[in-house]
Amino acid sequence: MESDAGSTVPRRQLGRFLRSQRESANITIKAAADELECSPQKIWRIEKGSVPVRATDVKILCQLYEATADMTAGLVALARETKAKGWWHAYGDAVPGWFELYVGLEGAATRVRKYEPALIPGLLQAHAYMESVVRADRPDLEDADVERRMAVKMERQGLLSRHFPPPPHLEVIICEGALRRAPAVPGAMAQQLWHLLKANERPHVSVRALPLASGPHRASVSGAFTILDFPPDEAGRHEPSTIYSESLTGALYLDKPGETETYDAVWAELAEKALDPDETDKFVTTLIEEMKANSTGRRNTFDDGGVWMARRQQQADRALRPAMRSPGRPMPARHVQRAFWRLIARGKRTEEVALELGVSTPVAVRWFRHAGGMPPLSLAEPSGRYLSFSEREEIALLKAQGQGVRAIARELGRDPGTISRELRRNAATRSGKLEYRATVAQWKAQVTARRPKPAKLASNRRLKEYVQARLSGQLCRRDGTVAAGPATTWKGLNKPHRADRRWAAAWSPEQISRRLVVDFPDDEDMRISHEAIYQALYIQGRGALTRELVACLRTGRALRKPRERSRNRPQGHVTADVVLSQRPAEVKDRAVPGHWEGDLIIGLHRSAIGTVVERTSRYTLLVHLPRIEGYGTVPPVKNGPALGGYGAIAMKDALQSTMTIMPEGLRRSLTWDRGKELSAHSQFTIDTGIAVYFADPHSPWQRATNENTNGLLRQYFPKGTDLSRWGLEDLLAVQTAINSRPRKVLDWKTPAEALDEQLRLLQPTSVATTG
Repeated sequence: MESDAGSTVPRRQLGRFLRSQRESANITIKAAADELECSPQKIWRIEKGSVPVRATDVKILCQLYEATADMTAGLVALARETKAKGWWHAYGDAVPGWFELYVGLEGAATRVRKYEPALIPGLLQAHAYMESVVRADRPDLEDADVERRMAVKMERQGLLSRHFPPPPHLEVIICEGALRRAPAVPGAMAQQLWHLLKANERPHVSVRALPLASGPHRASVSGAFTILDFPPDEAGRHEPSTIYSESLTGALYLDKPGETETYDAVWAELAEKALDPDETDKFVTTLIEEMKANSTGRRNTFDDGGVWMARRQQQADRALRPAMRSPGRPMPARHVQRAFWRLIARGKRTEEVALELGVSTPVAVRWFRHAGGMPPLSLAEPSGRYLSFSEREEIALLKAQGQGVRAIARELGRDPGTISRELRRNAATRSGKLEYRATVAQWKAQVTARRPKPAKLASNRRLKEYVQARLSGQLCRRDGTVAAGPATTWKGLNKPHRADRRWAAAWSPEQISRRLVVDFPDDEDMRISHEAIYQALYIQGRGALTRELVACLRTGRALRKPRERSRNRPQGHVTADVVLSQRPAEVKDRAVPGHWEGDLIIGLHRSAIGTVVERTSRYTLLVHLPRIEGYGTVPPVKNGPALGGYGAIAMKDALQSTMTIMPEGLRRSLTWDRGKELSAHSQFTIDTGIAVYFADPHSPWQRATNENTNGLLRQYFPKGTDLSRWGLEDLLAVQTAINSRPRKVLDWKTPAEALDEQLRLLQPTSVATTG
C-alpha cells in the first residue's frame, strides 16, 4: 500500500497540473496507465494528490502529454517535493494512517476554520483535558501509548507558535455543550477554559462560542468539520479549499467547488449565530466562576490523583490568571533587546554585539534573522510607568529578606497596589506555591503585555493581491504570452552573485505605496506605507507576504541591512584608523582653524582639478594636476602609472606641494572623499604632518563646505569640458577670485580676510598676508 506521507499541497498541485495536461492532450486515464505500466487507479490517485509521485513517472507522463520543456522541468521539481516526509512519522502508529494526510494539509494551510459540537479542538486542548480525551477514545491503552498520542497532539499545537512559515489563522466555533461537558480528570475543565482564554489573546486565533439558545442550524446535521484554505503558488493560483470530516474509522475529504460552497454557507450561518471573541471571553469567564461556586462536588474537587496539576491551577487562580505554559526558549528581556538593537543601529556587526552583551553568537544571529534585521520594538527608553527588570530584581531581593508589600513600595517609590499586583500576578507557580523570581516575573510581564497588531496585508486580501501582483507579477511579451525569464531557486540568501535573478514586475515598495493613491483615490482601505511592505517581507510571522518575494526587490537582500553598517567601514585603501569616526571632535564645530576638506572636479578625457577648502575660513586652494608625459600616445599598462594626472603618486605629490605653502598651524587634518586617488595618504601624512580622514561612502554632506565650493567652481570649469587645458596660472587666477568674494557665512568678509585673521592669531608679531 502506498503511503500518504509527504507534503500534500505539492502533491495536489502536481495532480491538478497532470490532469490538466492529460485532458488538453485528449488522453484517457486508461491510456496513461498503459504508458506508465500501472493500474488506472494509480493515475487517478496521482491526479487526486493522494500519493507521492516519482520524478521518472512524471517525465514519462509529460512526454506522453507532449508538455513543454519548462512545464516538464517544473512538474519534475514538484514531484521531488511530494516525497518529503512530515514530522508525524517520528511517532509511528500513534498517528493513524488516514490522519497523516490531514496533518500535512493542516501544516500547509494559511487559514483553518473548525466547528466542534462536542469537544474542544485538539489544537486548543490543555494537558489534562487532552489526556482525558485520549483515554476516553482508547481506554485499553497503556500509559506509554497515552503519552505518545499526547506528544503528537502537543507537536501539532506547535503549529500555532511557529515562526516560519507564519502560523495559520485559526478560527474555531465551539458549541456551549462542549464548554460545559467536564471530563473525568478533576480540575481539567477549569484549566481548559483558562487555556481557551489565553488562546483567544493570540492575533491569529479566534475562539467563538455557539450558545444553546441559538437553536438548530444546518451544522446540526453535518457534525464537526474543518475547512482548510491554502496560499497561492508563485503564479498567484489558489489551491482549492478542502473540507475535512472525521469519524471513528476514517476521514472524508471534499474539495469540489459545490461541496466547498455548501460548507462555506454553513460556516457563514454559524458565524452569524456565534458570539464574537470578546463575548466568548466573558461567557467562558462566567463558566469558570460557576465552576468555582459549584466546586463542592466530587468532579470539581482536587483529589490526590491530580494533585500537582490541581495545585498549580489553584495557585494560578489565586493570581487571577491561568497557568502559563512555557513556549520553549524564553524571549530576551526588553532592556537586552533594546541594547542589542541600539548597537546594531550604530553599525556594529552581530558578532561584535553578541560579545559586548555577553550572549552567544548563534543566539544574536537568531535574534537578527527572526526580526528580519528590523528592530521589533521601540529603542526609546520606557516612560517608567511599568516596572523594569532592575525593579523586579529589587522586589525579589526585598521579598526574600521578608519585607512586606508597603516596605517594598516605599523602597522603590511605587504604589503598594503596584507591588501587590506584581507579587500576585507574575509569581512563579510551578513549585505549587507562589514564589517571586525576577526573571520569571519579567518573562510573564512581557508575554501578557504583547498586543501584536495584525498586519494590514494579512487582513486585507484585496490590498495584498495588489501589492503582490506589482512586486512579483510576471512579465508579458507583446503578444500576451508570459516571459518567464531564467529558472531560479531562492535559497533564503541574498541575490546570487553573478547569476540569474528572478524576472518579475519588481515595483519598489515606495512605488506601490504611492501608486495606490493614484489607482484608488477614494478607497482609504487601499493604503499602505512602503515601510509596512518591507516589514511584511523581512519579518517572519507577519502573516502576509512570503519571504521568497525579497528576490523581487532590486537589492535582493534576504534581511534588511542597517544603514550604519554601510557607513564608516574600512575598505580597500581606507583603513580603520582613517575613517570619519576617528576624526578629532574639534573638527566638527569649526572653532579651530587648519582643518580642510578635499575632492576632485572631473572633466573630459580623464582630466581633473583638485580642490581643498579650509572649514573655518572657507579659503580655497586649487591643485594643478597636469597630464603625465605619454598620455594619449603610450598604451595604458595594467597596474602601471595613471597618465591622466591624478594617480595615487601624482595626486600625493601635487597635493603636498600645494598644502605645504600654508603655515604649519593651518595644517591639522584633511577630510577626503572615498576616491582612490588618495591611496598614498599614509605617505602624504608622513611628509606633511596632515592627518587624512575619509568620509563615509555616498555621504557628500560630511564634506559640505567642499561640495558647495565645487559648485561655485563649476562656473569656471563646467561639466563636460576638458580641464587639462588650464595651466597653473589660470588656476591661481580662479583661486584668487573665489577667495576674494564676500561670504554671508563669514559676516560678508572674504575667505582671504578670514584667513588673514587666523594667521595673525597664530603669529601675532609678523605674518605675510594672503592676496
